[in-house]
Amino acid sequence: MKIIFICHGIGNGGAERVFTTLANYMSSHGNEIIVITTTPSNNDYNLRKGIEHICAFKDYGSGMFRVLFRLKTIRNTVLKCKPDCIVSFSASCNVQVLLSLIVTGSRIIISERTDPSRYPDKQVYRILRWILYPLSKKIIFQTDMAKDYFDFRIRRKGVIIPNPIRHDLPEAKIDREGTKIIGVGALCDQKNWFVALDACEIFFQNHPEYIFEIYGDGECKNKLNKTIQESEILRGRVFLKGFVSDIESKILEAKIYVSSSDYEGISNSMLEALAMGTPSICTDCPVGGAHAIIQNGVNGLLIPVGDYEAMAEAMSELADDIQLCHRLSKEAVKVRDKYSEEWIGRKWIQVISDVIYG
Repeated sequence: MKIIFICHGIGNGGAERVFTTLANYMSSHGNEIIVITTTPSNNDYNLRKGIEHICAFKDYGSGMFRVLFRLKTIRNTVLKCKPDCIVSFSASCNVQVLLSLIVTGSRIIISERTDPSRYPDKQVYRILRWILYPLSKKIIFQTDMAKDYFDFRIRRKGVIIPNPIRHDLPEAKIDREGTKIIGVGALCDQKNWFVALDACEIFFQNHPEYIFEIYGDGECKNKLNKTIQESEILRGRVFLKGFVSDIESKILEAKIYVSSSDYEGISNSMLEALAMGTPSICTDCPVGGAHAIIQNGVNGLLIPVGDYEAMAEAMSELADDIQLCHRLSKEAVKVRDKYSEEWIGRKWIQVISDVIYG
């Protein structure tokens, strides 16, 4: 099969991680893959040799001209390459792909990667999504909650496929030592790291030996750093570490993993933390990604969105109860098989084959 994958970029985002993993998986199974990215993002994730990469971006200064160039590049590439199928990731990219390929007869699969009630935030994209999504052949959702947000025209094309866990993760480590808590994700409003900081203000009072490292970059970095430096309790114990390419090794070193998101699809870092046996605390946030993967008290701990006191209590439970950590870790590593790259990849191949061959 000849397949074009389209996404914003192959930078350090969660959608980009899944996008790159699937493109590489499809290529390794004998398919011809072309990747189109719509922004000049860093290539933090590597594409397999033999995958052609086209960047549909040109800085015209005006946002409208950039979008028009993007639409033209997508359309021309598709008409020239004549792929069997196009796969698009993320709401605004989905809208642009569907818009650019109207009346071409292209077989298009789109994928929602976060909470559709929150993103996209621009009204024009929300209107176009409602108009254009029914033109796709299939729509991949991560959770039932995300699919149920839409009306019947869109829901009837929906297929639930969770994120894959990469095959090359380090071996799981069940019994963790040390005093390091880790968080992974963009420094943005969605991730709401301030909840984790408020939790640490409480937790560190009884556990001063612990530190908290947050890996990621974003627009909230300065505000977060200011909050850290102004707190006697947090200063010297909380560290903003930026983006690193070997995040798996950092998660493997940690005693506890935390996610404080207000909303989320399925977090890749959460999946990888569980797969490597890291005792994990996550907010039970829309659109149900953590809830779909974690059974509270069985393979991880779920807390209400925004509840820093509950997060602090969960941190204390894991810091003080070695047996609880051991039980959670033993159950958590089972996600490695349940959501393996091979299993998820086969589900994608089945959907794509159904679209191409009917």
